[in-house]
Amino acid sequence: IKAPGATMAIPAPTWSDLGTDTISSYSWSAAAGLTIASGGSTATVKISGGTVNVDYALTCSIVTSSSQADSRVILVQVRDR
Repeated sequence: IKAPGATMAIPAPTWSDLGTDTISSYSWSAAAGLTIASGGSTATVKISGGTVNVDYALTCSIVTSSSQADSRVILVQVRDR
């Protein structure tokens, strides 16, 4: 949950099924109305924006060292604090 005027850091979700494979790249994308302030290609992204009482999808996509691709969605709830 984030406040509408706040900038918030969100770490990438964990991928427990990689085995010995490692993550070689990250790519973040946000639903319209939520802004990626920085870190769009790093393990942790900073987001800003959003409208009070709206939930947004924040997606983290990875590519592993063996070229496997996967993505996970994090729900960001914007609420007054």
